[in-house]
Amino acid sequence: MLKNTGEMLGVDYYELEYSADGGLTWNPLAAGGGVDFKRRWLDVGTLTTGDEAFPYQLACGRYVYESREHFEANNYVGDWWPAGDRFWLINDNLLVPPDSNADGTPLRAVGWDSEAAATSSTGR
Repeated sequence: MLKNTGEMLGVDYYELEYSADGGLTWNPLAAGGGVDFKRRWLDVGTLTTGDEAFPYQLACGRYVYESREHFEANNYVGDWWPAGDRFWLINDNLLVPPDSNADGTPLRAVGWDSEAAATSSTGR
């Protein structure tokens, strides 16, 4: 599942939901339902690369992935493009690996900011 960068602005974490009835109702994936993945960055100033893990993790009582934007705001602060020399090289717009939906069950991502994930039941 891929998303355009603009569709995830203001999202700190995202939760995956599935529908067993073609999208009429949605349910969160259970523990173990998501697949961990990595993103690779390139720093053109130092000509170095690195991989960062994006695990399917429990946060604020929900199983979620950390958004790329939240990661950037909290890691290598100031180094990310366009202000810095670091940018994502691989899996930059990936929300979940392609094999996460091998059986064709509809999936959707529900975005949460850190505070709302702890207190809200509606997402956005």
